[in-house]
Amino acid sequence: MNRWVSGSDRSRADMGKAGAIAVLSLLGMVALLPNEAQGQSLNQQMTIYLNSGSRSPQRDRADQLMGVGKVHADMGDWDGAIVSWQQAQQLYLQAGDMDGQGLAFNYLAIAYAHQGLPRATEDALRRQLAVSRDQRDFNTQIYANNNLGQVLAPRAGGSPAAGSLFIEGLDVAASVRNHRGEAHTAKNMIWLANSLNQPELNTREYEMAFLPPSEWVANPISYGIKLGQHGDRRMAEQRYYMATQFYGVTETMAKAGNSPALQLAALDRLVKAYRIMGRYDLARDALDTRLQVVQKLGRPQEELAILTAQGELNREIGRTLVARKYYEQALAVAQRLNNQQQADLIRGRLADLENEVRK
Repeated sequence: MNRWVSGSDRSRADMGKAGAIAVLSLLGMVALLPNEAQGQSLNQQMTIYLNSGSRSPQRDRADQLMGVGKVHADMGDWDGAIVSWQQAQQLYLQAGDMDGQGLAFNYLAIAYAHQGLPRATEDALRRQLAVSRDQRDFNTQIYANNNLGQVLAPRAGGSPAAGSLFIEGLDVAASVRNHRGEAHTAKNMIWLANSLNQPELNTREYEMAFLPPSEWVANPISYGIKLGQHGDRRMAEQRYYMATQFYGVTETMAKAGNSPALQLAALDRLVKAYRIMGRYDLARDALDTRLQVVQKLGRPQEELAILTAQGELNREIGRTLVARKYYEQALAVAQRLNNQQQADLIRGRLADLENEVRK
């Protein structure tokens, strides 16, 4: 799903109601559907509803009306499509079919936008978002957040609400590991920030995390510390994806400013955030980077701790062979340091791994 406008070179004055509706009208029939639905035709989407869930006269008639609305839309008869989809939504409501209602609101939003009805478009998107939240349909929720944010952003005073919707979309995408949703929402945040003549502080903070490092060459350490503080606030708010964005740029700034202490602190925070998010692959990458830094600094005690942590992490997610490799490296460092206590502990971990493999 593309953003409704590129936004990078447009001011608020260029983003009036007519422009937003005109761009939306070019999206096509599946543009507002969640990511797994894209690539399928609308007829295929109808088939999903015609062949799933409990049957009832209301539901059967609603399914038929959804198809009728699609025929009207294909003919360019958006008024007819709206009537059919409104009737279908009411029948899904009577049948207690929340998923059907969500799909109907999705199509109604597209039709209202084609007809130049911004308030009706907003109302349909809000209803779709409410349904996706109630149903815990996280993938649909991500895109509902984005679409509603894109409708609100061009309006006077609409940017804070749009920003909140985008941030919620980021958090939901991170929680369900929808990387496409994360990337799409992040681009919308940049679009929003760039579209404002005088960006609000909170929006500017989010924009900052995605700007290229060249923007901060003048004082990378100062910016890195500030971004790390933003990341800490996002962690406290359980907005883990945004936290990783701030910490990632902090780590880049630390390297640019030759501050190993700041770089190691940022990497530690990244590991913590990635583990909470269940992104163990990225946590391992951050630990490997941390290992390279401490090896370059000649800190074998920290090297030992990182190798042990890598062993623990890989063991936790079932990567037994990788865990053994890290434990063996850690054991070699412990022996080199004459750290008998740590060496015995690692031997115990290796023995546990062998027992797990035999089982």
